[in-house]
Amino acid sequence: NVEPYIEKCIDSILAQTYRNMEVLLIDDGSTDNCGKICDKYANLDSRVIVHHKENEGLSEARNVGVRLASGTYIVFVDSDDYIEPDMLAVMHQRLQQDKSELAICNFLCVDMDGGPVPELNRELPIKDEVISGEEAFERLADDKYWYYVTAVNRLYRKELLDGLVFPKGKLHEDEFIAHSVLDRCGSVSCVSKALYRYVQRENSITKQTFSARRL
Repeated sequence: NVEPYIEKCIDSILAQTYRNMEVLLIDDGSTDNCGKICDKYANLDSRVIVHHKENEGLSEARNVGVRLASGTYIVFVDSDDYIEPDMLAVMHQRLQQDKSELAICNFLCVDMDGGPVPELNRELPIKDEVISGEEAFERLADDKYWYYVTAVNRLYRKELLDGLVFPKGKLHEDEFIAHSVLDRCGSVSCVSKALYRYVQRENSITKQTFSARRL
């Protein structure tokens, strides 16, 4: 149910300079026009594949996408966010160059008009470097650990996710498997460029008030 944002998201994916991709749109039981919008894109671009399913939450939507994916690499893009045109090209080049299993980039928090949110973007922590999986694992204890936790600012070799599932029904689902993903990496390519745009909106999961379920 992200009708106001979904077209900007999909447009940013289809505008990638890296063209050899499969775009899986998982419609998790939307009751607005998201499903119809997704179908429209599938009719316009043969790379787009739509999967309509009953509403089961973000975790299971990710799991379905992983199961359906036929490519060598996987990237997640949340449906109210968008990505820079060279995200896939830059991340793919680094994986090839560094022979890494995972590439991680900085992301920018932006408002609903696309403007940066300064207080959320101070001192982006990811530098251009190659680190071991063990070093990346240790950074889960850093002050800005979330850059190494979130599912969306990265390009995975698909086999990293073999046998792993995002826990169904849980909020902050990426936190449940981030350590397992990093533990499987021989090396991780870190990209300082902020290639992902994380849209801050009031009714998103991360803006909800604290509760036992969030804990």
